[in-house]
Amino acid sequence: MASQFFASLIPFGIVGFLVVLIVLSLPFRRQRQFSLRLEIAAPREQVWDTYHTNPDDPRSAALHPETVSVEADPESPDTVEFVVDTSGGHRTNLSTIREEVLETRHPELRISRVVSVGEKQHPFGPDHLSKAEFAETPGGTRVVFQWHGETATWWQFLNIWYAVRRYFRKLKRISETGTVDPQKTVRRFPWKSATLSIVALGSFALWLGWIGALALAAILIVHEFGHWLAFRMSGHPAPRIMLIPFLGGIAVGNHPHKTRFDEAFCALMGPALSIVPVAALLAVTVAMKPPELTGLPGWFLLAQHLDAPQKYIVATTALTLGVGALNALQMLPILPLDGGQVLRAVIHSFSARWARRVLLAIAVLGVAGFAWMGDYIIAAVAALGGLGAWHMDTGPSEVRPMGALSLSVIGIGYMVTFAVHAGATIFGLWALGILPALALE
Repeated sequence: MASQFFASLIPFGIVGFLVVLIVLSLPFRRQRQFSLRLEIAAPREQVWDTYHTNPDDPRSAALHPETVSVEADPESPDTVEFVVDTSGGHRTNLSTIREEVLETRHPELRISRVVSVGEKQHPFGPDHLSKAEFAETPGGTRVVFQWHGETATWWQFLNIWYAVRRYFRKLKRISETGTVDPQKTVRRFPWKSATLSIVALGSFALWLGWIGALALAAILIVHEFGHWLAFRMSGHPAPRIMLIPFLGGIAVGNHPHKTRFDEAFCALMGPALSIVPVAALLAVTVAMKPPELTGLPGWFLLAQHLDAPQKYIVATTALTLGVGALNALQMLPILPLDGGQVLRAVIHSFSARWARRVLLAIAVLGVAGFAWMGDYIIAAVAALGGLGAWHMDTGPSEVRPMGALSLSVIGIGYMVTFAVHAGATIFGLWALGILPALALE
């Protein structure tokens, strides 16, 4: 009884979680600020030297492992250029950050602002300031850090706040111990992803039971492995797969796509690889010649009154329906679903401005349509995708657009993939008696 009660609350919890993400992603750009104070049991000079980015100092290099090089701008002596690795140590994606030093007093004070990140000027507004003060205390050093600047969303602000706190905790540890951790290998075991996936499996079990949870996890892993494989094929050295509690799964690369074809290909490969289990399940199900089980309730057909052959037929048919429906849903042209990512890459190859407009319009229609049908979870997902479209950059892009051949390949691949999964869904609905009006010859 308790498990049924909690299972009934899951849809409301999912919608609530999506609403929180929507609020954090609202385009509410404004000035924000925060401060951080901490005591470090180390001499001020040592803390100062560790804080300043210097690849030749072992302690400073350990604090700034993502920094590849640091050099002063010859045309502007107060501006420093940092080349940083944003691919997690693989050196597959480098970005240049230009920082203007407004005031520095060794070893007491440093005030600076970020001038540009890549081609983006004043990412935190022209009035952005970062101020770090180092004061001697009987026990070591007191550090007071203040940040002031513009952020586009609360999500961006919270990310900056969390990154700064993590940075200064690391500064405290390195300064106090005087030791440098061994360089971490990029082949480390993904503990966070594995832990999140285990929690997700438990959430699926709360909703569907353990058999249903294992089936759903298998469907999602095959789907996400398709994305993972495409990431590897397009040059990502160590993409990650993880399951997301209650929501599904995700595959994450470690640098932006270099071409729009890569973007569309990586999005399409999840549903495309899922054609393999769909085809196998269809073959097995058809070979067992399922009867039309009219009137039986959905995929909860593993009832005690069915004999063994019927159970096998129902199980394979339900899996066929599950794989087909999940991937057909992903093919809808709504961000952040795979179909929306494919559409974004296609339209972006012609016009970034029109890509933003079209995806925004589809998101509005998606929210209205799914809300009218009573599917508030998909409506909330569409709303989140609409905010993602709103934040799209419509300026010039270094990502290479698709040509006629690439567009043809992606278009044909999309239509074939959608047709297979839509057909598997219809077949499953018919075979389970949910669509008794349909007949397969």
